[in-house]
Amino acid sequence: MATPNNSFGEYVAGKPTVLIPPTLSLLCEKINILPINKIILLKFIVSGISRKDWGGKYSLKLVPSDSKITLSVDEFEIEEGWTVQLNIESKVELKGAYLQVKIDNKDRNKINIDFTNINRKDIYSTIEIKRLIDENTYLTAFVDSPSRLPEYSGNYCMAAAERGISELLQDYKNFYGVERKTHKRKNSVFFTGKTAIDRGNVMDSLGNVKSKWEFDKYKIDHNALKKINSSKNDKEADNNFADVNNDIITISDESKKSLYNLFLNDISSVFGFHVYYFCIVGGFHTLILVIDSTKGPCESTYKMYDQHGVKSKGQGKLSEIGEGFRAQTSFNFANSCLNRFKAGKTKHWDSTTTYLWKIQKK
Repeated sequence: MATPNNSFGEYVAGKPTVLIPPTLSLLCEKINILPINKIILLKFIVSGISRKDWGGKYSLKLVPSDSKITLSVDEFEIEEGWTVQLNIESKVELKGAYLQVKIDNKDRNKINIDFTNINRKDIYSTIEIKRLIDENTYLTAFVDSPSRLPEYSGNYCMAAAERGISELLQDYKNFYGVERKTHKRKNSVFFTGKTAIDRGNVMDSLGNVKSKWEFDKYKIDHNALKKINSSKNDKEADNNFADVNNDIITISDESKKSLYNLFLNDISSVFGFHVYYFCIVGGFHTLILVIDSTKGPCESTYKMYDQHGVKSKGQGKLSEIGEGFRAQTSFNFANSCLNRFKAGKTKHWDSTTTYLWKIQKK
C-alpha cells in the first residue's frame, strides 16, 4: 500500500527541470536482518523528485534476489515522499540477500536484507514472556490486597522481579520462586541484607546476564528536595512529596536520546522480546523491563513491571523510554527523600543511578 504525505519536488526558476527517478529506502534504517519462517511487515520511504507536476506517477517494482523470498505485493505507483509497505518472508536462511528497486522498469538502488534463524539466548518468544507477565499479574493481586498474606508483607519489589524471572527462565533453583496455591517458597533464595545490585551481580555470575550497564544523567531539583526536608511534620512532608514527586528529577532531551540509543544498541536489529532486571535510585526500587521488538527496533515498545504491575508512566514507545526512566526515578527519589525525612536522616540523599542487567538463558 502506498500513501502520499503531500511532499512534492520543486522547479528551478528559469531552468528546465531534469526529472530524476526516486529511490526507495527502509523507513527504519536499523533493520538489516530478518528472522526466517516469520511474516514481517516492512515499511519504505520514497525519496527523489516529484512527478506530480508532470501529470503522472512512477511505477515501482521490487524484485527479490532469491525466489525463496516472498512478498505480499511487489508493484506500486508512487510519488516522492510516499510510504510503501508490504509483508516479506523467507523460509530459509539467506546471506547477501536484497531487493532490487526498479523505477519505470530501470534498476535503481538495492535494499540489503539477510534472513537468519535467530536463536539468541537473550531473545524471548511470546510464550516465554507470557509466563513472566502471568506471574506478575498473579502476585500483584496479593500485594495490593488490603489483608496481605505473610509472603507479601513489606516491600515486595525484589521478590516480584525475581518471581517473574524464575518463570521466564523456568529456573526455580537460582531465582526466588513461590508456589501459587500455598504461597510457600520453592527454594532457599532470600534477600535479607541484600540489594537488587547484589542480586543482579549474582545473576551475572550464574551466566544469566547478556550485558549490564549503568545510567545516571539525571538532575536533582534541590529546591524540591529542600521542600520535603524542611517540612514541619510527617503530614506536611506527605503533602510536599505529592507536590514534587513528578518533578524532583529532570533529564535533558540529549540524555533521553542517549538512553534510547543505549537500548537500540543492546537490542540491535533482532525481532523478539528483551528482558531487563533493573533498579533505580541506587537500588531503592527494583523492576522488570520488557521490550517488545517483534515489529522491529524502530517500532519497539517497553513496559516496566514492579509488584504493582504496569503503571501508565512505565510504558510506551521505546523512543520515549528516557521519559519513562525519568518519571520512575523522580517518584522513587522523592519517596526515598520522604523516608529519610521520617527517619531523621536528611543530611544525605540516595543516589539517582539506574542499574540494568539484560537477562539471557543459559
